[in-house]
Amino acid sequence: MEIVIRKKLQTMREVSKRAEKLKNFVNKGHFQDPMYGECSLWEDRSNRSRLVCLEKRFSDQESLLKELEVKKKRLIDSNEFILSLVDYSVEVVSALCATSYILRLFFETEEKTLHQDITERRNSHPSRFYSMGQLTQLMYNQVFANEFLEMKKFFHGDICPQNIAITKKGEFKLAWKSDDRGSERIQMEKALRKSPLFVSPQQYHNMINRPQNRINFDRNKADVFSLGLTILQAGLLKSIDKIYEPTAFNEKTLSIFLKEFQDRYADNPLLCATVEAMLNVPEANRNSFIMIKSAQPDYKEVMDYIDQLERGLINPDYEDLDYQVDLEKLKDIQITNPKTNMIPSQPQSQVSKKIPQDRPLPVNSPQPQQNYCNSQQNFYSNSAQNQPLPQNLTRRFTEF
Repeated sequence: MEIVIRKKLQTMREVSKRAEKLKNFVNKGHFQDPMYGECSLWEDRSNRSRLVCLEKRFSDQESLLKELEVKKKRLIDSNEFILSLVDYSVEVVSALCATSYILRLFFETEEKTLHQDITERRNSHPSRFYSMGQLTQLMYNQVFANEFLEMKKFFHGDICPQNIAITKKGEFKLAWKSDDRGSERIQMEKALRKSPLFVSPQQYHNMINRPQNRINFDRNKADVFSLGLTILQAGLLKSIDKIYEPTAFNEKTLSIFLKEFQDRYADNPLLCATVEAMLNVPEANRNSFIMIKSAQPDYKEVMDYIDQLERGLINPDYEDLDYQVDLEKLKDIQITNPKTNMIPSQPQSQVSKKIPQDRPLPVNSPQPQQNYCNSQQNFYSNSAQNQPLPQNLTRRFTEF
């Protein structure tokens, strides 16, 4: 008992010190942040740096201390591609009959989200498509961020363009507030708001079916699928919401989107193979973020190579011997479960053919590859056992 009391006092003293550290910050008022939702904006008087603040209320000290233990670990152990929990403070609210506690969580923030950037690029004339380098950086940054979460036994539950920030350096950082509502509730709330979905077929199956027909799924592998959809939408600069029909997940539409993406970014087989493996492999065989990261070539080498390629300093037909090894890395990489080997290598002709980022896609493009999702239980087809979508979840499948 004495040890528990001592631990409580130590934690509360730490909270008191943290409140002292934040005394230079002033509350600039409440607003609706695109990543964090309802929050307040706090500004440092000395250097005008800004943080967003989320509030959580607790009616008892035990629940507060339990939450603080989790947040302390996150302060110590962070990742460069996840928006940081910068600080926290606690306010004690005393009333006549009870005492409550307000925990304020201060998060790093950025001015623009990937969702906002996609919208701006799509609405410009002509549309400003992302370069190979930009999309590859998005892929690497987010694989690194989510591999970190997976290593810590966490999952995100809501990976989408709205929850990815773009820094002034052009890096892509994941907004993660370690929401305790669970991914199912988050996605149902998004559906009710008619927000675009970025969920796996298994998640969508559970959303449109009654509780007795719902299935178990791997939350980390669902996050892999969500990241694949996020990269796909960024590459195409258009809504992909048509894959979610009222009573089923539409695999044919997904295959069309994938083929369009592969045609546009054919010079980067690493990017195409990774997105293909995220979206076109059944969950049981889909690689986790840990496996995807372990299979990727060195980040700096790949980005240096793509930079040289995009500036025309490398011959895409393999004539520059200095970069031949790097090109082979990109051409031959396969992001698969070693036991299944389900993703074919990109053909050399597809790799070496340069497609400018702003040219129209070819009209007579080849048919999409076989969709490997069919080898699992079919969550996509309009089968008799699928229950109709509840009336209050009927969604408009329009451009976001």
